[in-house]
Amino acid sequence: MPNVDISENTVVRLQKFAKPLVDTFDTVIQRLLDAYEENDVFDIPGTKPAGPGQPIKDDGATKLFNWRNPPVLAHTTVYQVTLNGETFSKGDTYWNTIMYAVIRAAHKHGKTAEQLNQLLFVNHAIGMKTDNGYKFMNDIGLSIQGQNSDNAFRQAFELAAHMKFTLEVFFRWQNKPEAAFPNETGAFTI
Repeated sequence: MPNVDISENTVVRLQKFAKPLVDTFDTVIQRLLDAYEENDVFDIPGTKPAGPGQPIKDDGATKLFNWRNPPVLAHTTVYQVTLNGETFSKGDTYWNTIMYAVIRAAHKHGKTAEQLNQLLFVNHAIGMKTDNGYKFMNDIGLSIQGQNSDNAFRQAFELAAHMKFTLEVFFRWQNKPEAAFPNETGAFTI
């Protein structure tokens, strides 16, 4: 085990993150590194820093994007989704369906309608509301308004990250000049 010298200033800073009588310097540093890696702060081998909406990895077949820095998803078609190890059927691969599934999964993992009310940023209401594009989720007691692809994606991934779910989405841009990457394939993973 290597010995590492740490300045007094760094020791004081690390102590702010330590759990008294539980943590060692090593466990505090591990927790900080985990948080940085989880938030894509460090370069990951095989990836490169990306500008806004640019892929972090491109193997020629699929562009991998950081979900916190997505491209515009208008004119995309989702073709594969896996949430917590379960792959969606082909008929359920839509951005809004993904958002609804993540909300349902959060509810199944103990989040009440009131708690979800605090976590959701898309238009929603506790109780039944069916006008203006709202869908009532009877099993939860929430009504969620349908979203465009960008908002449905963002809500799904932010809630999945909060819940520490795994979520993989593979999609393809339609062959339209206004698409961000016409006729290209993209992916997000968390």
